Amino acid sequence: MTLLKRYPILWILSPLLFVLSALYWIIARVRFLMYKKGILRLYKLSAPVVSVGGIEFGGAGKTPFVIYLVEQFQKRGFTPVVLSRGYRRKVKGTRIVKPNEPWYLFGDEPVLIARRLPGSLVVVDRDRIKAAKLVVDELENPIFILDDGAQYLKLHRDVEILLVNTGSRFMFPVGELRDGRFRLVEAQFILYKNNPVVLHNVNAFVSKFTLRESGIISQDFQALPLDFLNDKKLFAFTGIAHPEEFSLTLSRYNTVAVLPFPDHYDFTKEDARRLSTIAKAMGADIILTTEKDLVKLTEFAWDPPIYALRVSVEVENETEFLRLLYNEIEKSKNFAIAKQNT
Repeated sequence: MTLLKRYPILWILSPLLFVLSALYWIIARVRFLMYKKGILRLYKLSAPVVSVGGIEFGGAGKTPFVIYLVEQFQKRGFTPVVLSRGYRRKVKGTRIVKPNEPWYLFGDEPVLIARRLPGSLVVVDRDRIKAAKLVVDELENPIFILDDGAQYLKLHRDVEILLVNTGSRFMFPVGELRDGRFRLVEAQFILYKNNPVVLHNVNAFVSKFTLRESGIISQDFQALPLDFLNDKKLFAFTGIAHPEEFSLTLSRYNTVAVLPFPDHYDFTKEDARRLSTIAKAMGADIILTTEKDLVKLTEFAWDPPIYALRVSVEVENETEFLRLLYNEIEKSKNFAIAKQNT
C-alpha cells in the first residue's frame, strides 16, 4: 500500500511527493547506469550468480521463489548457496545460517530458507561479495542465488529474475516502486504474481507464478497435511508485507479473525500472551500464522497451539522457464571457462 493510500492527508503534500519520487527515479537510474557502464566497479564471482529481486517494496514472493530455485538447482546437481543481507538481524558480520540457532542472529527469512531446506547453505552479510568469498572455493559446482538482489548492483549477476506484484508505475513515496521500471528491460526473466504487467520493449521470458498453500507446520517444525485445518476454528495473525493475501487464503477455512502486524514485526512474549488470550476468547482451536513469522515465535508459550501455513511456488510454463534458465546458466559457465583459457 502506498503512503498516499495509507495516509490520505498526505495528498496535501502531493506536489512535493511527486518531486521526491522523480528525484528517487533519477538517483536509481544514474546509479544503475554507473554500474552498467563500468564507472562503478562490478565484482564477478568464479561461479554463476542468479539474482532474485523486485522493483517494488515487499510482498513479491521473493523468499518462496528462492526456496523454489534452491530445490530446482539441487535436482540439477548444483550446490546452491543463498546470499542474503540478513534483514533485521541483530548482529553484524558474515555468518552461515544455522537453523537451530536464534533467528535474530541471521534474520527471519534466511532462517526460514535454512529450516525449509535442511542441508542447504545460506550465508548472511550486508556485503554479499564478502559472504560469497567465504564459501566459493570450498564447494563443488556452486551456484549463488542473490536473495533480494535487484538493488545490489556491485555483484555481477549472470541471470536476473525480477518478481512483480502490484505493477505500480510510480516511485516511492508516491508509488510502491523502489527502482525504476527501466530495470524490466534488462532482466532475462520477469514473473508476476497477481495481474499481468504491461511491458514495453522487453525481451525477457514473462510468465505468472502462484503461491499455493502446501502444508501446515507445527511449532516444532513438524509437517502436517493441509486437511489438518478442515475441522478447526482458526485465529490468525501475520507480520508480512501484504497480509490481505494471507487473509484471502484463510477465507476458505473457518477463520474467526486475522490480525495484521507490520512486515518483519519483532514479536515479544507479551504479544504471544495477548494473542493467545484473544484466540481463546474467540473460541479458536488453533492459532495460525505464516512460516516466516513462525521462526520468530517458537520460544514462546501458545495456548491454543500455534501452527504455520506453508506455501510453495508454482510457475506457469515451468518446463520452458527452467530450460531457458539453465541455458543462461550454461552460457555463463562456458564464458568463464573460455576466459580462463585465453
